[in-house]
Amino acid sequence: SKFDDSIPIVRENQTSWRFISFLDYEAWKSRSSFSQSRPSPTELWDPGLGISHSREFDNGRSASGAFTLSSPSDRPFGSFRDYGFNLNLSYRLPQPSGNAWILLASASNTRGFLPYLPLPGAGYFFSSSNWKGLLGFPFGLIFWTPSPIWTVSAFFFPIRYGELKITYGQPRSLQAFSQISFRGRSYWLSDRSNDKERLFAEEGVV
Repeated sequence: SKFDDSIPIVRENQTSWRFISFLDYEAWKSRSSFSQSRPSPTELWDPGLGISHSREFDNGRSASGAFTLSSPSDRPFGSFRDYGFNLNLSYRLPQPSGNAWILLASASNTRGFLPYLPLPGAGYFFSSSNWKGLLGFPFGLIFWTPSPIWTVSAFFFPIRYGELKITYGQPRSLQAFSQISFRGRSYWLSDRSNDKERLFAEEGVV
């Protein structure tokens, strides 16, 4: 089960601040054991808190950033070594066509690949009557709206996440949807002898 929330704190002219909270829980049903007869965990948690900030400039450009602290573990926040962080930054460069280039940077110690290493990224945002999306490296996000009440969306981030979703209903109202998704996550186990050791979990949802 998963819970996400984002609450506005400050909204002034072209600046905003938001408080972020989330909680991810998974009942681990594996009967396997690790080496040295270590039992596998029965529950996996990922609670976190953070803050985000965005600012629009007079030239049409904008910047945003978000920082979160979390603890993906079977015993979250049990030790300082079980703390995780995520920092994401973006800068939007509008184009005369109405589209925009998006420059990105991220750093995290919870990533399934290259943890701690700051990684750059870039994408191109486009929008038309029925299509809009953000295509770049290393991700892709596309929305197709064939009618006012139907939306098809697809999102892909290598190794970690992929999703295809069909939504029925008016925006900002009660909606029904069908979704196929895949996500990979990693956790720190409280009884590990090596601080870098992690348990990787993969989940598919239909």
